[in-house]
Amino acid sequence: MTTTITNSLQYSTKLEKDTFGGRSADFVFMLLFASFFMLIAAYFLTLPIVSFAVLTFMIYVWCNLNTNAYLSLFMIPFQIPARYFPWAFMLFHMLLGGSFLSDLIGIVVGHAYYFVMFYYPREYNTTLLKTPGFLLNWFPPQRMAVHGLNASSSQPVPNARAQAPVGPHRWGEGRVLGAN
Repeated sequence: MTTTITNSLQYSTKLEKDTFGGRSADFVFMLLFASFFMLIAAYFLTLPIVSFAVLTFMIYVWCNLNTNAYLSLFMIPFQIPARYFPWAFMLFHMLLGGSFLSDLIGIVVGHAYYFVMFYYPREYNTTLLKTPGFLLNWFPPQRMAVHGLNASSSQPVPNARAQAPVGPHRWGEGRVLGAN
């Protein structure tokens, strides 16, 4: 269970920051899309828990968006290409005594989402489904800042002295080392 939570956090963070950077409404729509279809499948297949399906869904979508990546599976010493990773994850889950059905639901729903939101618009230059307007109103797009070495930004870096002091003390500007 701890592994499931850790992996869910890892892949949801990668999806939210890399794929949906600044577009929280699209990320929430992805989760609602997945939840809707997984709950329908769980109802008809009498599955009480779909947490592995959600994890496999996020892994499947991330792997299809990053097909050139290589991943390792829980301390296994060799790398697996991203396009095969969801299937290897399902096999690993089965070897540990889990059900393949939950993982298969995640792969099927992930494939449907990837096809509708990424593949079909790219190949046929038309959109089948888009994020509803109420989600865009609730979660407006944000402009993401770029940080790190060699990061060019169109916005100037704020001056630290121009900001209000943090806390109850005004520490002053200090002295430059080596100056009298």
